[in-house]
Amino acid sequence: METDVIKISFIQSCIENSYDFTFENISNFILRLVHVNYYPTRSVHDNKVDGLYYNSLNKRTFFSMYAPKKHDWKKKDKTKVDNDVEGIKEFLIRHELELKKWYFVINRELSGDEIEYIKTKFDDPNKVDIITPSKFIELIVKKDVVTETARFLNLINYNVPLTDLQPHAFLKHVLHSLVEMKTWGKEEILKRLEHITDAIVDLTYVDNEEKIRESKNFMFRHMIRAYTRIPKKKRKSFAYYDGVFIELSHLQEAEFAKTKDKHYILTPYDLWFLYRIVKRLRTLVIQNNQYSIEVVLNEMYLPIQTRLERIIVKRNG
Repeated sequence: METDVIKISFIQSCIENSYDFTFENISNFILRLVHVNYYPTRSVHDNKVDGLYYNSLNKRTFFSMYAPKKHDWKKKDKTKVDNDVEGIKEFLIRHELELKKWYFVINRELSGDEIEYIKTKFDDPNKVDIITPSKFIELIVKKDVVTETARFLNLINYNVPLTDLQPHAFLKHVLHSLVEMKTWGKEEILKRLEHITDAIVDLTYVDNEEKIRESKNFMFRHMIRAYTRIPKKKRKSFAYYDGVFIELSHLQEAEFAKTKDKHYILTPYDLWFLYRIVKRLRTLVIQNNQYSIEVVLNEMYLPIQTRLERIIVKRNG
């Protein structure tokens, strides 16, 4: 079943993986959808102004876009911010205008220090905001333009290969897919689960003849961990609650935990954890003719629970 959740995960991945003029085109399209009075400027010789929003006769909102193939905050990104701010200040003076707001639009999430630096480039921090890929998702969901954006990105049929997704986007998409699969038939479920595990293996960039598919193999496990590592700034925590995975607003440190009210929280550091879930689901379907995420999570948490109980017993003497 096709859902906006699937579209959103693909859209965010497309934004994160785009750069230069492609990123600018995507950004301009979304901004035109959500802001009626938004006007993009030409791609070159734009006087450091990539987009304008007409608030009133003498007030303007400015948009500066930045998406290189490779980011370097100290050597390149900070300089880009400084140059854009100077260009906007000159524009305001030249046209005798007032600044309503300035948006710095970028194709990655930022650290606290980076956000602080950008927010203080004008005297009033409230006049500065940042649009990252996750912020774009908030905008298109709030304005209910998910389908229009997906169509623009040629995602309307969701034919984007899993291996084209970055590990964090891959994880989010597959977790939601696993929930949807509860209503599928057995053969369809098995085919999809095998497709997911194959995609994870493909992400290890190992030659087909050398692929080791046995999950107990030490090297295989470490290859997946190494090649599908999720950077901490892109890591997310998901709670399995009432039959669905819910993305949490705060990041949990433990990769796998259980709350007092018996809800599971997942914070995968890579795709190995997901690989284990999918393999266990497939075994459960084949051996017991049952598809249950909760059963699999219970099985996976049991060794952790046993270990914790032993520690408690040891501490209590």
